[in-house]
Amino acid sequence: MSISKTYSYLMTYRVIEPVIKSYYSKPKVIEEKGDYDKEIILSLVLSYMSSLNRSFNILIQIRTKDIKEKVSIQLATIVDPFILDYKDKLEMEKATLRYWKNRLLINKWEETPLYDHLFANLQELGVNPTNEIVGAKEVLSPEKEPKHGYSYTLLDEDVKDSLTGLFKSLKEKRCIDPATEFETFYDAFTGKPLGKIEKRIKWIRTKILLVYFIVRLLHLKKISIYDLEPNNKIQDDSNFWKQMEAVFMDKSGKPIDNGSREYNKIGSELVPKNVEIIDKILIRGISGPINQYDSLR
Repeated sequence: MSISKTYSYLMTYRVIEPVIKSYYSKPKVIEEKGDYDKEIILSLVLSYMSSLNRSFNILIQIRTKDIKEKVSIQLATIVDPFILDYKDKLEMEKATLRYWKNRLLINKWEETPLYDHLFANLQELGVNPTNEIVGAKEVLSPEKEPKHGYSYTLLDEDVKDSLTGLFKSLKEKRCIDPATEFETFYDAFTGKPLGKIEKRIKWIRTKILLVYFIVRLLHLKKISIYDLEPNNKIQDDSNFWKQMEAVFMDKSGKPIDNGSREYNKIGSELVPKNVEIIDKILIRGISGPINQYDSLR
């Protein structure tokens, strides 16, 4: 089974988010660490994803003879915040090893000593892995999810800085309502089932500029239309714009629809006004033809 980075992120959020939320709401954790509000806890989820990537990039550079020691060090470091609850710590250990193993499979590095070591570690924890993506069945197919699909999944090695930075920049440039809550933005970009999206982001600029923003993210591979590759997709191309409708609304509170129609105008009819705002946020002023890759045509 071949799988994309998007789907790996989505699976991992499914596991670590409820554990982190539960852990930081426990009395013994609050007594030791203090009471964290909702936004801080969601930031901790993103921080954990960033730590998973950072640790993985360290592990793939180690020498064979150092594998056992280095994996142990990285694992201990990343799960150390959960030391106050053995069960939660164990779940985070499993999630961490799963993610690293899946990243190796995504990169087709399963014929390596590191892969063998992670495989053995998962077996010791009772996961009983196979040479397939661990946890793939934990995420339902889009046909079984309400409204058939998931919200966007922002991809970045340092996803915390990327998502929080994007949130702040869109507010500062008055693209989204300044009153937008972080949780609403978080849910829109961490692969939530569309049927469970409770609040939409209020986009206060033109609809076509939002379309430009979404397709720029797609071209820069910060989001993806594909979640299972090469023979499956989380949704087909015709439903791509349903994500935008599910997570964004206009100034009047109406869900922003007809994304495909607005997209078809770009390049053939016009260049959206204020595109430089989006380009500066996403690619530091480097601009180019939005339809360069024709991803949705």
